[in-house]
Amino acid sequence: MFCFTVNIDTSSASSPRFGRVLAHNGHEWSPPGIPNPTFVTAHLRAPGSVSNLIAYPTSSVGIMMEWVQPLIDQSCEYSGDGGSPITHYIIEWDKNSDFSSPAKSVSVSSDGGDSINYHLGGRDIITGAESSTLEPGDSYFLRVTAFNALGSGPATVIRSESGVANKIGPLSDTVPEAPIIHPQDNTNILSATSLRVDWDPPSLDGGSVIQSYSVDYDVSEDFPNPGTTTLPVVHEMQTAVVHSPDASVEVQALRATVEAVNEVQSVRTTVSGVDEVQTISTTCDDVTAEVQTITTTAVDTDEEQRISLIGSDVDEIQLVRSHGDDVPEIQNVAVSVPRVNEVQKFGILVSGINTQGDNLNSFACFGINAGEPCQDIEDAISGTFTVSFEFDQCGGVGGNANYCQAALSKYDPTLGTISCTAALVANPSVGGSHCVSDPVTPSSYGATEGNVGTLQKVLNEMVDDNGVSFMTSSNMPSKHTAVTVSRTGAIKTKGSCTLDPMGGPAICTGSYEISYEIVFDAAHTTGDVPPLTIVT
Repeated sequence: MFCFTVNIDTSSASSPRFGRVLAHNGHEWSPPGIPNPTFVTAHLRAPGSVSNLIAYPTSSVGIMMEWVQPLIDQSCEYSGDGGSPITHYIIEWDKNSDFSSPAKSVSVSSDGGDSINYHLGGRDIITGAESSTLEPGDSYFLRVTAFNALGSGPATVIRSESGVANKIGPLSDTVPEAPIIHPQDNTNILSATSLRVDWDPPSLDGGSVIQSYSVDYDVSEDFPNPGTTTLPVVHEMQTAVVHSPDASVEVQALRATVEAVNEVQSVRTTVSGVDEVQTISTTCDDVTAEVQTITTTAVDTDEEQRISLIGSDVDEIQLVRSHGDDVPEIQNVAVSVPRVNEVQKFGILVSGINTQGDNLNSFACFGINAGEPCQDIEDAISGTFTVSFEFDQCGGVGGNANYCQAALSKYDPTLGTISCTAALVANPSVGGSHCVSDPVTPSSYGATEGNVGTLQKVLNEMVDDNGVSFMTSSNMPSKHTAVTVSRTGAIKTKGSCTLDPMGGPAICTGSYEISYEIVFDAAHTTGDVPPLTIVT
């Protein structure tokens, strides 16, 4: 199967594109192959899958992952960012190949670069603290998914050459990464017989503490007979002075009291005839509450710790004298400036609405995130607005050239000189004359700019004070219509509504924004065009 990617300029992305393919055998071209449908219109999509995904253990508790963001290539599979920048990635890991444990995940923000790497788990090379994200010695399946404003692309799983999901592990300690060598310059030349090399510890230690470095040096970059110096890593020992206020002998008092009860014993003796009862009482002296005192003592000695930094610093001064003949140089500079179409933007913000339905009391925008379109809101928007465009003010005031009128006079002189007086329009809400547009319907969810009621349609059909339609001319080169408009609608703030207990209107905190981008991309809308103005 053959395929080819066609790049489309964003200023005309809303225009339909037709395509066909012909074959040539060295003799003649074949009849064209026509696709079905015969045309397509570019639109935003969720991103494709990430590419070049690799992963490898960095220690018994760490995995390094690297990948490339979705890029448009000439393969026959959908790829790229879908027309919207990548916002973040989701990394998932699991011990099961179907990620059903369920899988654990982490979100990684996109920095806009093509290549991304992320260290999952691992250990801190400075402190030696190990992450608990991964279990030591286990094996994991991994996958990465890219996200943009429209949603997620397909997940990319690390696979073997046969296409089977590949497990990373079992995790174990490994070799450290290479030390990070500082750039070498004249400051590393200490003298005619000595050089200095500077480096930082490797970003990954392989799971064990770095114990030593080996410095090799040779007169050849192949190092056939290197000199070697092994430098042990001496972990820094610092001495600190710990001081506390004078210790006071602490006295603790315990008071023990008991309640004394006189004991009464009864002795019964028996004789013939009458029982005799004798009572014997025992007594004791009054009990005095006993007080016990416990004294604790401690000896406090201030500890002194000392830090000594010793180093020899010898400044070397070298004097270099350079000389050269002064030859005047003549350079020719050619200046060219590519044409950049003027772009104007404006938006409509709808606030105090519900954009966070719970699918129970309200279905408004349920499951839709901020930055995404919501048809519930768009369908509820009503009303219209009109805009004005003072064509006769192109180039500004003060005698500047009006390049808009100049192009119109060159390619379509029958239209004459365009005159715009927006203040003369009979009904600003209806427009339709004096360079004021027909009404624009903002609630056009899913509509293509250029359809009835869209901003692009009414701008390109605008007429001046004399009823002359000047924004569209079939005599213009390359593009007949004056502007290309793109419209987006998206949730700006997620928010719900709270009912007023007194029966008043509900208080809502959500907001929704409709944005228009107008590109002045025709020959008769060049130069410093005046801004569009919302009339009503």
